Amino acid sequence: MMYKSSLAAAVLAATIPLSQAADLPVNPPVFEPPAPAPVVYDWTGFYAGFHGGYGLGTTDLSITGFSTDYDLDGWLGGIQAGYNHQWDSWLLGVEADIALTGIDGSYSDTGAFDARATTDVNWLSTLRGRAGWVNGRFMPFVTGGIAFADVDHRITAGGATGPVSTSDVLFGWTVGGGIEAMIDQSWSAKVDYLYVDLEDVDFTGPGDSGTFENSLHLIRLGVNYQF
Repeated sequence: MMYKSSLAAAVLAATIPLSQAADLPVNPPVFEPPAPAPVVYDWTGFYAGFHGGYGLGTTDLSITGFSTDYDLDGWLGGIQAGYNHQWDSWLLGVEADIALTGIDGSYSDTGAFDARATTDVNWLSTLRGRAGWVNGRFMPFVTGGIAFADVDHRITAGGATGPVSTSDVLFGWTVGGGIEAMIDQSWSAKVDYLYVDLEDVDFTGPGDSGTFENSLHLIRLGVNYQF
């Protein structure tokens, strides 16, 4: 009889923790939302926008028995439009732009030249191909093509060469690179650099003849809208 009582006490003692455990609160499973899918930016299509920046350059002036060069600098601002086509991470495109500029410079002395020469770049346009590599929202690229610029050259009277005045739309070439980044699915921002080399301008003055040669370095910031 005592054996049965001991067994019953042991069973009762074993069941008490189980019943107490059943009364303990159960923590619900923690819900973890799925990670958002990465945004995929599609660069294919037409775009247009505007840009602004600064230009630096040089005019080389050569006259029989005399040569010099002088610096050019000034602001620029304009518009651009183009088309991109993307294959996986690679992109090919074409872009055209035109800008008004305040790029100018001058040179004067009272020695061998004894006159004042000036250069004014009134507007500048390029037509370029672009090749880029797409990495998420970023697209570094290289670019190159043809350039056109309306440039005035003048030599004032005073020396044996002057006066001279030319106003020409000059043809040339350009090469450069930059990086563009998508702000959202419609807008992008870019920064680029272009080197521009323009054709020579030959002139004949009352006393002599010579050549103007112009080259430019352009740094530009721009914004594009993707259609």
